[in-house]
Amino acid sequence: LRNNDCDGNGFPDNCQPDCDGDGIADACELLAGTAFDRYGPGTCTPDGIPDNCQPEADCDGDGLPDRCAILGGATDCDGDGLPDVCEPDCNSDGTIDDCEVDCNQDGVPDECQTLADCDANGVPDVCELPGNDCNANGILDRCEPDCNGNGVPDDCDVINDPSLDMDGNGIPDACECVEIDRHRPGSLLLFPKYDNRTAQRTLLTVTNVHPSQTIDVHFVFRDGATCLEFDYTRRLTPKDTITLLTSAVNPALNQGYVYAYAQSPTSGQPVVFNHLIGQALAIDGITTIEYALDAVSFEGIGNGPLTPTDVDGDGRRDLDGLEYAQAPDQILVPRFLGQTKGSASEFVFVDLSGGPSFEVLVDYLLYNDNEEAFSGQYAFRCWSCITATSLSGSFTNQFLSGLPTNDPDEVRGWDVVETGWVRFDGRTAFSTFTAIDDPAIYVVLIERHGSYAAADLPYEYCSQDNGSLLPIGPLGDE
Repeated sequence: LRNNDCDGNGFPDNCQPDCDGDGIADACELLAGTAFDRYGPGTCTPDGIPDNCQPEADCDGDGLPDRCAILGGATDCDGDGLPDVCEPDCNSDGTIDDCEVDCNQDGVPDECQTLADCDANGVPDVCELPGNDCNANGILDRCEPDCNGNGVPDDCDVINDPSLDMDGNGIPDACECVEIDRHRPGSLLLFPKYDNRTAQRTLLTVTNVHPSQTIDVHFVFRDGATCLEFDYTRRLTPKDTITLLTSAVNPALNQGYVYAYAQSPTSGQPVVFNHLIGQALAIDGITTIEYALDAVSFEGIGNGPLTPTDVDGDGRRDLDGLEYAQAPDQILVPRFLGQTKGSASEFVFVDLSGGPSFEVLVDYLLYNDNEEAFSGQYAFRCWSCITATSLSGSFTNQFLSGLPTNDPDEVRGWDVVETGWVRFDGRTAFSTFTAIDDPAIYVVLIERHGSYAAADLPYEYCSQDNGSLLPIGPLGDE
């Protein structure tokens, strides 16, 4: 029996397991060394079964079955029974693809794909779209235009409130650079300067171009030093015109600005009447004409022709796009001449937002004839007329000609004179109680050289809705 019991376990060899069916019991093969027994199922220990009868996966071919490698400490981050060293790692960072972030669950880690990430936060847009794509266009809300900075894309603002985009171009009206034609007949006319001082004369002209409608024109004179008001009203029949000597209707020996607006002949209320045109004519002495300057026209909006413009009932003429056309955002003066001893050019500043309780701070950029910029600020109340050299020495011919960036060939044909241009923008207006950011202003250059003078309306860049004529108190037009 023992001769037929190779392992001495009391059982004949031919009655013992023979997994490969070769006629030799497994135990005998193991004892004879013709078979090996390294690992048993689930234990990675000898189990008495020859290895060739229990083949196991060994993905890296190191002679160690995968399951035993894992039991021995090899990582298997996804728990699929396959050591990580045998799984794909597209970016070779030591973490297999199945264990990397795959927010869109397409089987490829996000880092191994070229996916749009408009905000560069490391998360593909496709994974952030749910709840962050108000218009369902596949673009994250925070990557869309948001001109007013309220956190909502412009087109979603418009979808939520169509009245924000009256011209239907998909951009909120408040964010657009609205350009306004000041040479169209309007309902309110601004005359930036009148002068009643001794030996000075100013003629103001207002014309009603309507073929059949009579209208009252209410003139408001604002004293440049005190901002106090003087009123004068005149009725204009159809196609009628009036030219008045300012000192004849307002005898105070002062200077400042005037605005004139259409007023109902029956109710006395300011109304929409876009049929007024006007001009100021400055005279030095009795007969010497200095310059003529068209009025700045503001069209009435209100609720239609001849309807009241005082929409908010505050008694002021609001240049806000609801009562009258908006005020300009920036003023562009296309040319000034370098100032010499024979020059006395003036800048006229008009506050269109704050009133006498506010000091207005204006930023300006002066450019020479070779695009070099010089910045400065100017502060005033209500109205001011100041010489260019008092505003800044950068306006002098001597300063401009001495710059390394000066173009010696300008003015072409008159190279002894320098030129430049200026951009003005209201920075802030402040009283003892409040402040107005980006106040509306108007600026006019009166060019003077020797006994000659000339003026023209400046160019305007965009518009703003905080113009008001004219809050008197320190709270402004709340």
